[in-house]
Amino acid sequence: MHKISRVLLACLILFSACKKDEPVIDCDTDSNVENPCLIDGCENFIQKLYENPVIVTFVKDSVQKKAPCFNPKNSNEFAFIDIDHSNGQKSLKVFEISSRSQRLIVSNQGIIGQPDWGSNGWILFVSDDYSLWKIRENGLNLQRLDSVSGYQHATWNHDGTKILGNFAPANKPTSEALSIILDSAGNHIDTLLGKNLFFADWDESNQIIGLESYPSFEYLQWGNFNIDDWKKLDSPLEGKGQILDAKWKNSSEFVFSRSNVGLYTQNTEGSETKVQNGCDSKSYAFLSYSMESNKIVAEVIQRRHEGQSVISVIEKSIIVQLDPDGCNEKILLQ
Repeated sequence: MHKISRVLLACLILFSACKKDEPVIDCDTDSNVENPCLIDGCENFIQKLYENPVIVTFVKDSVQKKAPCFNPKNSNEFAFIDIDHSNGQKSLKVFEISSRSQRLIVSNQGIIGQPDWGSNGWILFVSDDYSLWKIRENGLNLQRLDSVSGYQHATWNHDGTKILGNFAPANKPTSEALSIILDSAGNHIDTLLGKNLFFADWDESNQIIGLESYPSFEYLQWGNFNIDDWKKLDSPLEGKGQILDAKWKNSSEFVFSRSNVGLYTQNTEGSETKVQNGCDSKSYAFLSYSMESNKIVAEVIQRRHEGQSVISVIEKSIIVQLDPDGCNEKILLQ
């Protein structure tokens, strides 16, 4: 049960001190003179490691900052997952950008995936036993919303009255997971027939965009949950890396990350623009977009390698802020 999704989530869930703003080293693996913000300085090294008779292991850096999500009513702060592997602590925190301060929301919940901050003041998240929870943005009133575990991701709609969850019952493989609509108390409203949407997002008009989980995690679908009219978004990048997250910018444009390839914007007509490069030493994962500030906060997975006959690939997740065109990227948490 959940084997494939656990593999994907393990790749995404790779994170407490703040440092001065500093630029992230960007990768120019695909030079684009039309975007001056694609800066050289990145390495694709993993495939080369396997060409030699060595042992390669992947390990996590002890501190990880992951899965940011803007407060929809205040673009000066976002929720994120703070992981310290040295003591097993995994916490949901809020970071205030202007003061660079943090506050704890809840600890020891084993959160997976990305939390979602609703306009109703509740933060939604899934725990590592696949249960669905919500908690007030002040850290009070933690509530479990399901009676049967099996959730892998969940997100609020724009006004905080509905939840879209990806749910796989215990007796079903993850490939048969359902996309279901719940009310704010966790009661079932509807099921999106034939949909298995991972890391989905709503816009103001109840359009939903999400990663179609099977068979390849490589394409997005979008549509309105009230209308059975779903569209696949074609991409020339299919076959070049899994999509890791997608978020609406407006009702016709969204931003998405593709593993080890980069960060992109695309409109619903299919026009696609690369805004930042990705590669083995730097890839974008979970994203959040604020319409108020016109900024993106993103989890960036940095990788480095060390050793000779036994090589360790060390992964560290940090959180950056950048413009939707890929410019002005800076580190917020690492």
